[in-house]
Order: sequence, then C-alpha cells, then structure tokens
Amino acid sequence: MTITRLSLRPLLAQKKIIPLLAADTPQTALALNEIEVPAAAIGGFSVAAVQGKPDNATMTRGEYLSLIGPILDSAPQTAFVIDGEDGFGDPAELVRLLSKYSNAAMIFIEDQMPGDKRCGHMDRHQIVPIERMQENIRSAVSAQNDGEPMIMARTDARSAQDSIQAAIDRGQAYAEAGADALFIEAPRSIDELELIGRSFQGVPLLANIIEGGKTPELSATELEELGFAMVVRPVSVSLIYSKLIREAAAEFYSTGALDEFFLRHGKPDLESFRKFIGLGKS
Repeated sequence: MTITRLSLRPLLAQKKIIPLLAADTPQTALALNEIEVPAAAIGGFSVAAVQGKPDNATMTRGEYLSLIGPILDSAPQTAFVIDGEDGFGDPAELVRLLSKYSNAAMIFIEDQMPGDKRCGHMDRHQIVPIERMQENIRSAVSAQNDGEPMIMARTDARSAQDSIQAAIDRGQAYAEAGADALFIEAPRSIDELELIGRSFQGVPLLANIIEGGKTPELSATELEELGFAMVVRPVSVSLIYSKLIREAAAEFYSTGALDEFFLRHGKPDLESFRKFIGLGKS
C-alpha cells in the first residue's frame, strides 16, 4: 500500500530554522499534535528515561520500535526526526521498518561504538572508524524511497577525540557517503558552532541543545544566524515532567493537598484531559 509521506524537505527549503521538541511518550506527542507543530523529534535518551532506564545500548531494536511506534501514531500530521541509534546492526532494515510510518521524515545514525553508547553531552565516547560509519550511511540511504525518509549522520568525535576539527572532518566524510543532513554533537562554544556553520554551507545542520549540557544554550534565532537548519531540545520535556512530578509529589505527601502547586502552575481539569486524549463526556 502506498502511503503519503510527510517530508522535511519543504520546511528546510524555506531556509528558516526548524524547532524540534522531542516527544518521549504518546501523551507528549498528543500535546504536540494538538497545537499542530509541523515537526518534532524522538530521542533514545528520553524514550529510555521515561521507562526508568538509562540510554546505554541495552534496548533491542524491537523494544525501541515498540516504544516509538505509538509516539509516531499519536501525532500523524507531525514530521518526526528520529534517533536511529547506530542502526541496530542493520541501518537499511531500520529505515525500512520506520518507513512504514508516514511521518518518519528523517532518521539519524550515530558513529558511537555499539555496546558502549551514551548521551552525547556525557564523556568518554568511543566511535567507530570513519569507513564503517560511511558503510552504515550508505546502507541507510539504500533503503530510501525517492529520497525519503531523509538520512542524517551524527558524529560524537568532538567528545571522543577532543577535537572540533575531527568532528568536522567526519561530517564531511559522512556527507560524501550520502547523508542528507549532519549532526555534529556537543560543540563546546559559540566559536565552535560558528565553525560548524561555515564548514557545511548547503548541508542542513542540526544543533542539539540540552539544559546544563556542553553546548551553549542559544535560541533558535541565534542558531539560525550561525547557519543551522534545525534545533532540537531532546530532553526538555522529560526534565520538565520529572521536576514537576517531584514538586507535586513532595507537596502532596507533606501537606495532603496540591493547592499551592496549582496556584503556581495552574489547575488542570478532568474534562479538558478527556478531550485531550480523545474521550467524550462520560
């Protein structure tokens, strides 16, 4: 059956930076769908986190797809940029499996060593040889249908080799292998962000902004001026949720009520929530 795909290419052609908030659960995706955002992301770190697990390469491809499938289904009109990890040993098959979702618009593959992966804003990364990553990119690209979904290559060389130039060199090699977009992870300064932007003119670039991470927390407008086409906030939703739930739980268990919490954050109501999740009046 032929499906009508959502593509990021028209948005990228507008030459205006695309903000991407990562959906960690189907409920988050419902919220994004309700406000009709054109694009969003799915990240392995936050998907693992909401399961109460670390993102440390212990999740199988089947487990991962079983978690992100409902997220994609919950926001059918949103084009998603999806964390494809290292391809789970078969990037082409991963792309084929995700292509069953019409809103899987871009998949990124990373060059971290399988079995030793970690968040890009942590330390002590290990990366595969350039040639192996190029093979993974070509494998992923081979599974595209008329250039869709787009394939983005991520490199963690900035952390693994403590060199922004090593990361840029890898990015260039990955673009030569056929990557449609590039994700140079964890630049440490505005100067490094500027250098990345100058080095890849004409290639869509993604900036990854994490609260308390290694990269300066610039706004989307500031990153656009530096040459970036997309900016993702991969863990913001998870951080906000965990902060609020701890705050609400602490208040309820100490006072037996949530009055002060609702004064600070606003009080939700059941009827609005029913509409939000698609239930009518009982």
